[in-house]
Amino acid sequence: MSQETTNYPINKEQLSGQHGGSREFGPLLLTYNLDLTQEKITVTAKLAGVTIGIRVIELNNPYPVEIAGSTGISRAEIELTVNASNKTLNYNISVENFGSRVFKGSGVLLDW
Repeated sequence: MSQETTNYPINKEQLSGQHGGSREFGPLLLTYNLDLTQEKITVTAKLAGVTIGIRVIELNNPYPVEIAGSTGISRAEIELTVNASNKTLNYNISVENFGSRVFKGSGVLLDW
């Protein structure tokens, strides 16, 4: 039995600059990807499984971004800010489901 190997060009430096993850706040799911090689963070917000927004934050010019949307039964308001000196992506979020607040708070979504 022979084993075949395929050599794919892998840029280990580029892979080491990639960090991703996700976090849930009730029916809200935030997925983030930090790309240090391109100096940007991409954040996708899904509310009850429906994409309500995708934002790209440039690390060299990190303006606050907002995402807001509703699915009929759920509503979310998200503000994302980058603190360049602390190397953090911070959130301020409010989520409602059936008219009742299920989450309201702020914190650090990502640090690098």
